[in-house]
Amino acid sequence: MKTTSVIRFAALAAVLLASANVDAWKIDDFDLKERPSPKNALNIVMCLVNLVLTGNISMTSILSCITSRSRAITYAKGDWNYYVDLVVQNGEFLSEKGTIAGSHMKYGKWQKDGADVPNVDNIEFNKQPAKFRAVGQEGNINGVAGYFEIHEEGAPIAKVLFESPLDGDARVIIRQLNTDYLCTDSWYYNPYFTIDVSCYSLKVPQ
Repeated sequence: MKTTSVIRFAALAAVLLASANVDAWKIDDFDLKERPSPKNALNIVMCLVNLVLTGNISMTSILSCITSRSRAITYAKGDWNYYVDLVVQNGEFLSEKGTIAGSHMKYGKWQKDGADVPNVDNIEFNKQPAKFRAVGQEGNINGVAGYFEIHEEGAPIAKVLFESPLDGDARVIIRQLNTDYLCTDSWYYNPYFTIDVSCYSLKVPQ
């Protein structure tokens, strides 16, 4: 049954990937583009396989695997767009200690435990998540925009970029930097716009 499900999900991923039309998002004077590629196709298939093996099968989790590379998020506009809560953790089959690195804020500022900080580098996580916040300046229509890297065992595995303008769609982009890992995102309000990133190992157990 599981094998059949894997094949079906793999076929679905291939079809959706082939028809994908992913645009660029400009931040810090350079364009970050996610184009369909064999590596991205493999990442999507492995993400879907992981859902089958862990029993986490739902339309939301399937769409997260397929669309987490780059997607726009439409939601009600308001002052809460000035706040973006970020949660990063290791998913199933990943026991290494992770760290946040290379953080940069284009619009807004970082906060950790309610206090302003210059960056969120060196925050550690494993199954217990790293939690921090991006806060925009009141009156600035750009809202919040920034990025950070996720490292496992001292090496970068993904780069997360986000923006939440005061008047416009939010956007989250995850750039995969290591074929041995896959990071996916989900989002919700609690009470502010929250981006939840989970990272998984794609390495075959020895």
